[in-house]
Amino acid sequence: MFDDDDEAPVWDKEAALQRVRGKEKFLVSLVELFLKDMPARIDDLEKTVANMDVPEVQSIGHAVKGVAANLSSIALSEFASKIEQAAKKNHTEAIEMLMPKLRDAHTDVTDMFTEYLASK
Repeated sequence: MFDDDDEAPVWDKEAALQRVRGKEKFLVSLVELFLKDMPARIDDLEKTVANMDVPEVQSIGHAVKGVAANLSSIALSEFASKIEQAAKKNHTEAIEMLMPKLRDAHTDVTDMFTEYLASK
């Protein structure tokens, strides 16, 4: 469950476009909203991990997973899902181990989304 030897893609743009039925303007809006709102969610998740508020870690992890999945940000969604599952099982060491990986996945997708918006 916590094995991440297989690197997940950062972003599947084609899947994201399919999800919004090919409406690129809508995808641009969603990406902009992600870039505006997700940093605060990641910060909140880091704070709850630092305080090891396991129920809140599970809740925020679930929210991050959903938003990331809706935009086909595969790696971020997968790490958020792993954190959510670890929280469900009260695996605090796994949560602590996964948090930097989630942060890296967020940075990677943020960079990719920023490039995408610059090309529009």
